Amino acid sequence: MNQKISVIIPVYNTEKYIENCLMSIVEQTYSNYEIILVNDGSLDNSITIVKKMLKDSNIQYRILEQKNQGVAVARNNGIANATGEWIIAIDSDDLLCKDTFEVAMNYVKDEDVIALDYEINPDKNRIVKVDKNDVHYLSGSEALNGYYTRNYQFVSPGMIIKKSFLLANRITYDDGCRFAEDDIYVWKNLCMANKVMYIRKPLYNYIMHCNSTMTTSKAEKFYTVKSPSIVLNECYIQKSNNTLKYRYAILLRHYLGVLHIVAKLQTYDEYVNLLNFYELRRLFNKYKKKLTFREKISFYIQIYFPRFMYLGFRLV
Repeated sequence: MNQKISVIIPVYNTEKYIENCLMSIVEQTYSNYEIILVNDGSLDNSITIVKKMLKDSNIQYRILEQKNQGVAVARNNGIANATGEWIIAIDSDDLLCKDTFEVAMNYVKDEDVIALDYEINPDKNRIVKVDKNDVHYLSGSEALNGYYTRNYQFVSPGMIIKKSFLLANRITYDDGCRFAEDDIYVWKNLCMANKVMYIRKPLYNYIMHCNSTMTTSKAEKFYTVKSPSIVLNECYIQKSNNTLKYRYAILLRHYLGVLHIVAKLQTYDEYVNLLNFYELRRLFNKYKKKLTFREKISFYIQIYFPRFMYLGFRLV
């Protein structure tokens, strides 16, 4: 398959990392792709570096300009302007293995979503050997169940998705959400996908920095999660055939995943404030009759013994 891939890269003050990120794309062994860089109001030399790297190359690329509106708006802008059949929206400090696109296009059949396993902070970028045993062809419900049970790792920047599928299901990034927007985006896609191809080899290299969104501690961003999570539940989870097995547990699991990060970055009082703000006790009482016994016990402990869970989350 030689379909075109549109690579969306939001850029905001990443001059230290953007060159390595771009090199990991320019060096791809698959050639039918375009790069769409969305300048989200960068104040450093990121865009200067980009232009210097790409101006004399034969790479198809465009630079879109916008005022600083955040990564979600930048990704949506890039997707709207993409001309490829497939979309991948990667972070400007992450890396792709050199044969990522070639492997994906060699194995894909008629899937809606291609999901790449990932590695955090690899020693170096490289070619990863993938054979047919590493490629799992899943139904949408199998993929969603695998994400719920953590048998499969899904990360938004490591998903190559058909643009036609995104448009048909009106799937976008939530521009009002300043935390966990990637998780919400993954859930949306898995709720609606009919077929998913999962490659169980780390073709996406996820780079963590001490100043990343995941490690900054401003509490207000966690309050932006609730509204898009309600939309996720009402418009995707509750209406999807893929979610039948875990329909009444996904939203609780999603919120508790957010609280896991909150516990690592915030005081216990703030943790409890957010637990109450997300209305987890109300949700648990609303759905508990439809949860499995194991889910009831797990969620009950996490919701009704918050200090115990707060301390536990800080340790893992």
